[in-house]
Amino acid sequence: RLHGPNRHPLTYANIPGERRREMKKLYHEVERLIRRFVGTTRADWQTAGHYASLASHRTAAMDNHLSWFTRAIWQAAYSSGDLHAEMVTEGHRRLALLKKAFKASASRKVGFKS
Repeated sequence: RLHGPNRHPLTYANIPGERRREMKKLYHEVERLIRRFVGTTRADWQTAGHYASLASHRTAAMDNHLSWFTRAIWQAAYSSGDLHAEMVTEGHRRLALLKKAFKASASRKVGFKS
């Protein structure tokens, strides 16, 4: 049952485990980058993968990082147990690289006008 007395859905805000919460924070930053790049916020019905696909197909590096974060947030939200510490470390590294990729892609979008 999804509804009834004493039934509360587990939201991302209630994910147990310190590293899982850290991955949620990292993914929140990824969503912020996508929102700034694409110009739309993630709808309630959109999966992480669908929302990430709105910013994909710009560069192979961006696609690689977005795909990694899609898998990572799925694992953080739905797998049992806490995440490995290396996964969170990798998330921080990939977030920095993704920020650079978005910045480079945005500067190419502007282009040169004469």
